[in-house]
Formats: sequence, structure tokens, C-alpha cells
Amino acid sequence: MERGGIYLDDARILLQREASRRDPSNRIISERLKTVASRGGVEAVDCNSATPRSDVPAECALKAFANNQPFYVRFYLQYPDAFRYDGFARDADGNVYEVWFLPGNMTMTGNIPKEAQLFDGNHTIVMPCPKPIKLSKVANDMLSCARPVVYGTAKQR
Repeated sequence: MERGGIYLDDARILLQREASRRDPSNRIISERLKTVASRGGVEAVDCNSATPRSDVPAECALKAFANNQPFYVRFYLQYPDAFRYDGFARDADGNVYEVWFLPGNMTMTGNIPKEAQLFDGNHTIVMPCPKPIKLSKVANDMLSCARPVVYGTAKQR
């Protein structure tokens, strides 16, 4: 396989758009998100399967977040030569976590937040969202949790 896809004899390129349901990475990220969201013994909403086809999973997560319900949601990201999952999970105590999964021979290395935990042979990282939690929709109908930015004027001394 060349970088970016499989080149077929008739000059077409075969590209992966999403991991299949049978792909082990799909199972691993789903189970990790469900485990994180189920802390506290409350069943969490799976926003990838609990929403009507017309709803965006991010909207389900934002609705559950606004209603103080545990939830989990995952997003698939395809790159030219690899893919990864990003996800979010809220537990019964109101904590929200961002979860990344890197498949295959990719593992988490380098600088990671000190509050983060690594799982699944360093393929999965679970990071608490900073408080106060601000969950918002970003490009491609995905989510982000980041500290709110406070705008104002600087004071002269």
C-alpha cells in the first residue's frame, strides 16, 4: 500500500473512509469510552447509536451534557496514511474526558498532560477536560473541550 491508499490496476485509488464495525480499534475505543462514562454506576447514552440518522452524534453529546446525563461519543479521523479516533465521555459525577485512540504501530509518546492516563498498550489516552468544562462543537461536527477565553482590555500600570 502506497501512502494515501491502494492503487488499483485501472488507475483508481482505494481509500479507507472509516474503520468497519469488525475492526478491533472500533471495539477498543467504544469499550473504553463506555467504561469511563459508566463510572458511578449510571448507564450512559451512546451518542453514536442512540440518535436518529438525521441527528449528529455531537448534538446528542451536547444535549446530554446540558441535561447533566452521562454520555459517550466517538469520532473517526482519516489521515492520508493512518486513522485515529477521538471521543468524549461524561460520567455521573459531571467529569468530562477526552479520549484518543491510535491504532496499529502508533502509540502515545512525548508530552502528555500530567492528569492523563494511558491504556491499551499506550494506544489510548484518557484526559480530563479542564474545569470549568466548556464542551462545544467545532469543525466537521466534532467536539472540543477547552478553557473558556476571557476577552477584555489590559490595564496600564
